[in-house]
Amino acid sequence: MEVIEHHRRRRARAAGAPADALARWLGRPWPTATVAITLVVVAGLSDRLGALAALTLALLLWRQSALRWRAERSMADRGDEVAARTRWLDAVSGLSPDAVLVFERDTEGLLRLVFTNPAFSALFGLRPEELLGLSEAATDEWLAGLASDERPMPPLLDGDARIELAGPPLRTLLRTSREDRSQRVYYFRDITHETAVERLKSEFLTTAAHELRTPLASVYGFSELLAGGRLSDERRQQVCAVVHRQAGVLKHLVDELLDLARLDARGDADFQRQPCDLRDIAHEAIESTRSPDEDDRLQCASGEQALWVMGDALRLRQALVNLLANGLKYSVAPAPVQLLLHHERQDGQDWAVATISDQGIGMTPEQQERAFERFYRADPSGHLLGAGLGLSIVQEIVQHHGGRISLRSQAGVGSHFSVWLPVCAAADAPMVQPREAAELTS
Repeated sequence: MEVIEHHRRRRARAAGAPADALARWLGRPWPTATVAITLVVVAGLSDRLGALAALTLALLLWRQSALRWRAERSMADRGDEVAARTRWLDAVSGLSPDAVLVFERDTEGLLRLVFTNPAFSALFGLRPEELLGLSEAATDEWLAGLASDERPMPPLLDGDARIELAGPPLRTLLRTSREDRSQRVYYFRDITHETAVERLKSEFLTTAAHELRTPLASVYGFSELLAGGRLSDERRQQVCAVVHRQAGVLKHLVDELLDLARLDARGDADFQRQPCDLRDIAHEAIESTRSPDEDDRLQCASGEQALWVMGDALRLRQALVNLLANGLKYSVAPAPVQLLLHHERQDGQDWAVATISDQGIGMTPEQQERAFERFYRADPSGHLLGAGLGLSIVQEIVQHHGGRISLRSQAGVGSHFSVWLPVCAAADAPMVQPREAAELTS
């Protein structure tokens, strides 16, 4: 039936096409005047009065048709301009990441929704036709039902506001509005990411200040004791040892903060990537971490096969040192901390894998989920030194090398951290000596 109806419409258009063409031709100025003069002459009005009347009639008809033709051309031009502007506005609103609602007043003076853009549909999960035609009050009521219970949505008439959608996931929006006599426009911008960044920055500064305050208080207090000059030699040595230890804690914390700031700001721009053997980096990390009184706790098994990776040898050594130091810190002597190196092929990719295992306090599943968060510590008691930045630094370094880090742990049993790095294609590449550690803080 649809095909028959389609052909019927085509025949009707074809039949009417000559008449339409004639009407358009007669609508132009000169054809109308020509036809008028011809009709008058044919009618036999050949005397002067008849000729004058014919000429007058022709001029009047020409004037009328000229005005109509110009009006039609002007309307057509304006229609083309409006269509072009509409297409331009549709393109702009379609590309805008901000959700837009446009209300216009109807004949009764009520504001009704007449336009939404694709961003609104994506943000609120509704098709435009489900809302178009709603009054502003009804739309306001619908939006209020999407807000979180902790932070109800202010009415639309309140204008600019920060609102939260219940989710999941929980999202934060910034609402602004513009209006005139006949319409009102609302904009909704998703600022969930910006809000999360602001919150993390605030938490970071608060935690960093707290971590710096504790050793600073010790250094300040004990330095006052030293300045008093009433301490015995033995007590003075004890106080100096405490000041030195707390100064070391401060230096370590500041170094870690600078490392994170540098990684956040520059990423891997400062990395000196060259082929290097992960076995040599691992042995240097063991020697850097080993202390004289715990010489036998660190164990390394690397095998005979070279594990070439493309990366910054000093940064990779720093990552392994952090993991080894973590293993020593959270386990009790003489429990060993082992570093195992091996090659593994997974999903068509060759990986050099370094696994650090300890027999320490381990972590619960909840603690494992937060292990790589900045300033998070599995032991919140404060008995173990550290600011909770080491693992986050390790993760940043590994990810900037195109790798990943995985964690397996059991509370009361121990933890296993595995660093996965892509194997370098140049298997016969020469070993590159790591830079000195002092270069990291320069």
